[in-house]
Formats: sequence, structure tokens, C-alpha cells
Amino acid sequence: MANTKKCIYIYTEKNARVELVKDKTKPRSSLKGIIDFVHYLRYRDSVPGEYTLFSKKLSEIKSQFFSQYNIVTAAGGIVLNENNEVLLIKRRGFWDLPKGKFEKGEGKKQCALREVEEETGVSGLEIVSKLQLYFNNKHITYHTYRYKRKPTIKPTYWYVMKAPKQKLVPQTEEDIEKAVWVKQKDLESYFSGAYPAIVDVLKSISNK
Repeated sequence: MANTKKCIYIYTEKNARVELVKDKTKPRSSLKGIIDFVHYLRYRDSVPGEYTLFSKKLSEIKSQFFSQYNIVTAAGGIVLNENNEVLLIKRRGFWDLPKGKFEKGEGKKQCALREVEEETGVSGLEIVSKLQLYFNNKHITYHTYRYKRKPTIKPTYWYVMKAPKQKLVPQTEEDIEKAVWVKQKDLESYFSGAYPAIVDVLKSISNK
């Protein structure tokens, strides 16, 4: 899986995707410019679509963008069984993958395993590797939302896992309606009913 560029995708609650891209030919990022742009995303009538911000230093523009949000960290898993089927859940009407926030003192892998087990009832779970996202080979997605009335950005660490095929038990108290095994060749038919970040995670697992 080739790493074509140094970039970060941020998926917003307004169904937009912001791409932060390192480009040595561009000037350094402006904090005021980032604040104005985030204000536009959060409070004005921004439309769904893709926005790209270029900067000489990716770490700088990322730090400036993230400084405008509260940060809540999560982890999750994309689970494959012995037939190479993928475990999907349906939560609040959208197809999703099991994931959730860190508990106090918990590491990334611990959180990912616990959340997958709790949300789907799966047993015999084992982490195989970090997920390699197709667009930058990293294993973290970012999306924004409001949490306790605060604008929040959630970094989610993703792991590839395996488990025996078994009956799944959706965690209904977390608004999970279904937990199902899906053949990889059928995944694309679920994309229209999934969040953009989840679609990109599912695209990244193809042919594994």
C-alpha cells in the first residue's frame, strides 16, 4: 500500500472532509487563518464537500487546527473471521464499526479490544496489526462533533483483529441495533449508509 503524500483527513459534523496536506512549496500556516476557517466549519452554513489546507509543516497546521477543539481519544477495530468476513454494526441508523472512548488508565489496544467485545459480544478476539489507512498509511482517523456542548475532535486508533465466526450480540444500551458479518465483496453496498470516516476505514481493509 503506497504512501502517496503526507496528509491528515478530518471529517466534520457538517459532512465535510478537511484535508491537511504537507507541501514544502507553500508558506507556513497562519493561526488566524485556521481560526477563521474552523469558525466557518463550526458556525456558518458550510456545505458538504472537501476542503484542502496546505502548509509547509504538517505538524504545525495540525496543532493549530486541533487547538480549536476539545480532544476525546478513542480506539476501535475492524474484525475479520476465518471466512474473511468483516464485522459491522448498525448504530442510530448508520453502518459503523465498533469503537469507543478510552477509560482511565487504559492503553490504545486495551480500549480497542474492550470496545469491540462490549459492543458486539464477540469472543476469542485477537489484534493482528495496526490498520494502514489507504490515504496515508497511518491508523488514526479524526472526526469532529459536539460533546457536552463543546466542539470536540476525536482521534480514533484502528486495529485489524481476528475472531472466529460466531453469533453476535449488539450492545443495545449503546444504541446498536445490529451486529453482522459481511463478505468483503459486499462492503461497497454499505457505504451509502455509513459515515465517511468509516467508509475510508473499510476501503483500507480491502484485500487483507
